[in-house]
Amino acid sequence: MPSRRDAQAAHFRFDKKYLDRPLTLGRFVLDQLRDCCFPGELRGEKEKASPYRLLYVLSGEGTLEIGEQRLAMKERTFALGGPKEDWRIRSEGQEPVRLLVASFRLAPEAKHAYPELADWSAEPAGRDDAGNLEACLLELLEEAGREDRYARESSEACLNRLTVFLCRYRQASGGRRSAQPPQPAKAVPEGGKADLVYETVRYIDRHLVQIRELGEIADALGYSYSRLSHVFRLEMGVSLQTYWNRKRIMRAMTLLQAGETTITRIAETLQYQSVHSFSKAFKKTAGLAPTEYKELYGRAGEDRQVVQS
Repeated sequence: MPSRRDAQAAHFRFDKKYLDRPLTLGRFVLDQLRDCCFPGELRGEKEKASPYRLLYVLSGEGTLEIGEQRLAMKERTFALGGPKEDWRIRSEGQEPVRLLVASFRLAPEAKHAYPELADWSAEPAGRDDAGNLEACLLELLEEAGREDRYARESSEACLNRLTVFLCRYRQASGGRRSAQPPQPAKAVPEGGKADLVYETVRYIDRHLVQIRELGEIADALGYSYSRLSHVFRLEMGVSLQTYWNRKRIMRAMTLLQAGETTITRIAETLQYQSVHSFSKAFKKTAGLAPTEYKELYGRAGEDRQVVQS
């Protein structure tokens, strides 16, 4: 039987629209940003102005009907709709769906800059496993609420990153209109130990949330793990395991400060086997448990500090 708390969650909803008029941002026009959380069903109507509407599920799961497609959506999945397509999404399960919708278009001089977006209608729901698109959208929401002199420049940069992400995703999925096929991974450098360590560090930068164990790095770079870990320690002065652990904890700190993701989800995203193992590793490095860190340095904690001061 659902608890009282579950019943309250099932009725929780909000629907925030950020813009009261289109916002011109360099080569983009941002028509609307919408952040909504809902049980049941949410509908969106055709929008004549916006050729592109990005729908991104932050949490929950459901079924999206857009145009003639019917897509299964869950956390960190997205779809791109066109201007002549109605859409609706129905939540499934007890947790409400939180959905971000970005409606945008290209300025006339930039319409041919992103050919990968021109034929997205046949594309299935996309996956954002690394959370890059999520981070970009949340940053765009943050900038849309600012009124300082840099908000427009930062919003334009967010939209540019968002569009490039979609184009690269389209290329990697083998879209017909890809400007060029996905490029193969770079060959392992032959410039000695320093170059190997640099490639290792860059691989961790790019694939931090996908790495489940360190042997994957050695396999990707074409070396044995024993060889790679030995060279890494010699050049960096710390073990590869220690470096990887620190990078994961630093990413966890960033996510906890943003306050948009649960501790359980952070542990899963960073490939920890359990919340307990994540909490233990986090406290060893940060000196605080994740809950304590979030309380002190998350957005809610910052708001309390401002009020108290």
